[in-house]
Amino acid sequence: MIPFDVAYTSITGNKRRMMEARGKGTSGAERIRLHYPDIVSAPKFKLSKDDTFFTIGSCFARNVEIALADLGVKNITADCAIPGEFYELTGLGARNGALNAYTPSSMRDLIRLHDMVSPETIGLVQTADDEYVDMLVSGIKPTSGADTKSIRDKILNVYGRLPDASVVVITLGHTEAWFDARDNVYVNRSPSTRKLQAHGDRFKFDPISPVSAISTVDEIVNDVRRLTDGRAKVILTVSPVPLGGTWTQRDVVSANLTSKSMLIGAAVATAEKYDFVDYYPSYELVIYGDPASTWQDDGVHIKPERVSKVIKQFAETYFA
Repeated sequence: MIPFDVAYTSITGNKRRMMEARGKGTSGAERIRLHYPDIVSAPKFKLSKDDTFFTIGSCFARNVEIALADLGVKNITADCAIPGEFYELTGLGARNGALNAYTPSSMRDLIRLHDMVSPETIGLVQTADDEYVDMLVSGIKPTSGADTKSIRDKILNVYGRLPDASVVVITLGHTEAWFDARDNVYVNRSPSTRKLQAHGDRFKFDPISPVSAISTVDEIVNDVRRLTDGRAKVILTVSPVPLGGTWTQRDVVSANLTSKSMLIGAAVATAEKYDFVDYYPSYELVIYGDPASTWQDDGVHIKPERVSKVIKQFAETYFA
């Protein structure tokens, strides 16, 4: 607990603490209604363009990678290119969208993949003769045994390079996790396709609780710190991309807000605990402001212009 005099002294210098609009354009209510919201964060540390980044998370993390590349920053995960022919959504060329991870549980298990029993085959489902679905990767269609092995080798290779990172950016996606009860690992896709439904009894739906979210994010940052010999700084963000659909009985709007709220709480709680962890408000910078200039027509994906602004602010915040 913080004594009153300390708490009072700390707020006297915060010119952005009031939400109520007062007609001066400086209140929270006024600043979040701008074309691009005026939300700032005070970084705990500065970064250098000589740092080596490793990006973990959902599709918004891939946007972060692209923006970092434009800044000339080395990013290990950007090197993981999987041919476009293996993706369900084709025509986009080689890319690393297979690295997408959505829940804290699945991110933690990817980080620990090298320490697991049979890391080359854990989480694979055989759906036909010489046809497999890798439940640890995202967006990859069923592939032959040889191609499945090739893709898994790329995943293992890139996570094997995590110890080389000096900065790890983790973009938390949502909390509706799926657990592979046979292989004892959290996966990055639901068993919802016709081929996977035949193996449905192998998977368990595990909607993460607030307590579990905090403890798992804490495990993630400590794993990163351990693997990098106490060197890496960690920046936690929450993806503004909403749930495409919910596996709960809630309205998807409520389910999405519940999920994002838990993740923000976990990220902030973890950042306040460690001096090498910081929270960056990418979620807030997207969901506030002008919706017409933020969201694509599907109401789920974010326009590249808004992503660029968010990452530009990230660079101005963290890079000297």
